[in-house]
Amino acid sequence: MRILFVCRNFHDMAGGIERMATWIMNEMDRRGHQVCLITWDKKDAVSHYEMSKNILWNKLDIGNPAHKATWIERIKRQRKIRCFSKKFSPDVIIAFQIGAFLATRLAVVGFNYPVIAAERNSTDIYKHIRNGCFHQLVRNVFLIFSKRITVQLASYISKYPFYLRPKISVIPNPAIYAQDIDECIESKSREKYILCLGRLSYQKNHEFLLRSYALISSKYPDWYLAIVGDGDYAEKLIALKNELLLGEQCQFFEQTKNVSEWYNKSEFIVLPSLWEGFPNVLLEAFSHRLPAIGLESTSGVNELIIHGENGLLSEANEKKFAKSMELLMINDKMRMDMGVAATSSTEKYKISNISNLWEDLFMNQS
Repeated sequence: MRILFVCRNFHDMAGGIERMATWIMNEMDRRGHQVCLITWDKKDAVSHYEMSKNILWNKLDIGNPAHKATWIERIKRQRKIRCFSKKFSPDVIIAFQIGAFLATRLAVVGFNYPVIAAERNSTDIYKHIRNGCFHQLVRNVFLIFSKRITVQLASYISKYPFYLRPKISVIPNPAIYAQDIDECIESKSREKYILCLGRLSYQKNHEFLLRSYALISSKYPDWYLAIVGDGDYAEKLIALKNELLLGEQCQFFEQTKNVSEWYNKSEFIVLPSLWEGFPNVLLEAFSHRLPAIGLESTSGVNELIIHGENGLLSEANEKKFAKSMELLMINDKMRMDMGVAATSSTEKYKISNISNLWEDLFMNQS
């Protein structure tokens, strides 16, 4: 098949969308399909994740993908997408996130190309953004013009209006970073790390995490909170860390391609996000035998974490979250048992199973 992927930007992007899109493209290429990628990036853009050399990457190089585009830039992008789509003649197009879907769908009006909308967030995102109800309504109208819609968890289907539900396919993310338990144990250090891995942004709720950790940090001087990632909230979070007098017990590290190194030397992971689509970091942590703590109100997180089995779910309350962290900090056996259960819970997300779901979806649209 000829499969066209469309994403907003890939240049040095270490997010979940870029990781999963790259993985799917590489898998489809490995299975013998012809794969092409269109992004809004500049000509000199470089992918954070390794991409197969067989994949044709077309960079529109119009405007700045990190900023809101002018109407002229949008029209120019759509003309380029239309021109390239006609040349590539895809059997199916998949666009990640609503903005890329809308631009692509408008660009190929008149062509008989099936366009799949890959939704990568829970609809809970609209509870946390300005004019969320309006944006959700507009998105639902646009999605009428998709051939299919992909979501990552079955529970998300009911959050869409009834007229979109027949279009929805559920394809979770795969557990990519499975690790040998002996390597994990050998990598443990004397310092005990609580790991928080992800973009430094409002969504990830790091301020809540810092305030929670500050309630108990002084009681456990041999424990450290490691926050790994980059983002717009970096300065604000470092200032809050200093205000809370966390000192060396809270450390910030830049994003890294070698995520396994952090999983291997950590004791458990915390994910206090306000919303998620499908939290890749949880599957990765589980694959490395790490239990997790998240908020019981966060969709996706509250499905992958089974309270008391592979981790703990907490109320969105700083004292309650601190108590959950403390419970895992003081109980070695609980951490170990939950880690074993965590690895078992990744079985249904095997790479081969998820790859088959994507290939079946593409082949059934042509």
